Amino acid sequence: MSIYEYDVEKHERTLREEGREEGSALTLVRIVCKKLIKHQTISEIADALEEEPAVIKQIVEAAEPFAPFYDAEKVAVAYMGQMKTRIDT
Repeated sequence: MSIYEYDVEKHERTLREEGREEGSALTLVRIVCKKLIKHQTISEIADALEEEPAVIKQIVEAAEPFAPFYDAEKVAVAYMGQMKTRIDT
C-alpha cells in the first residue's frame, strides 16, 4: 500500500460522524436560541436541556453578537468556530 492510498470506508465513516456531531450541535444551538429569546438564564436553559452550564455558556457567548433575534445558523457557525479554536490551541 502506498502513502497515497487510504481507507475509503474509514474516510466516509469519519465524514458521517462529523456530520452527526454538527447536526447535534446545530439542534442544541437552535433550542438555546429559542430559550434566549424567552429571556431564560444559562442555568435555566442548562436545567431544562440537561446540559452542562459550561456548554450552554459557550453557546450564549457565541449568540451574544446576534441578539435579540439570535439567527441559529449564524450562532451555530460562531459556536463551532469557537469550539474549533479551543481544540486547535
